[in-house]
Amino acid sequence: MFRKRLLLIQVMVVLFAFVPGCGRPAGNQAKVVLPKFASLQEAEEWCKNNLKYQNDDPWDPAPDLESVFKDGHGDCKMLAGAVHEVLKSVGQESKIVTILRKDWHMFVMYREGENWRVIDNARLKPTVFRDPDEIKTVYGVKEFVRVSDSYAEFQSWFNQEVYPRYK
Repeated sequence: MFRKRLLLIQVMVVLFAFVPGCGRPAGNQAKVVLPKFASLQEAEEWCKNNLKYQNDDPWDPAPDLESVFKDGHGDCKMLAGAVHEVLKSVGQESKIVTILRKDWHMFVMYREGENWRVIDNARLKPTVFRDPDEIKTVYGVKEFVRVSDSYAEFQSWFNQEVYPRYK
């Protein structure tokens, strides 16, 4: 059943990516179609099995997510956006978190009961924390540079504020 869903996803991505006008909203921007996940766990498992970290160019702008889902890989900002969208598809609110250590890094966090879960892009496996301060300690930062509620918000901020300074 899972393989059939994966094949259907791949066919849908190809159609949306390469057939002119197929499912494209006004503005000619491609729309990403995700599979229907039965649970948050299934959505997380799909991310782990279908998205891989690959840092081709750390200083490119934050792109639309179509290429990430089509290619199955991206850098941390791309994967944070993709994971955020997958979680949103099952009704799970999440945040895209940006930190600055030696380099910029992005990941997804969301609330689960009393705890916070982080899905980092290298492993794409949730890690549980007591609170955001514990997350900051583990990542070695004093603060989050930005916490975005959506990929569109993150993308706009990154491309207008961060990318121009470092390109």
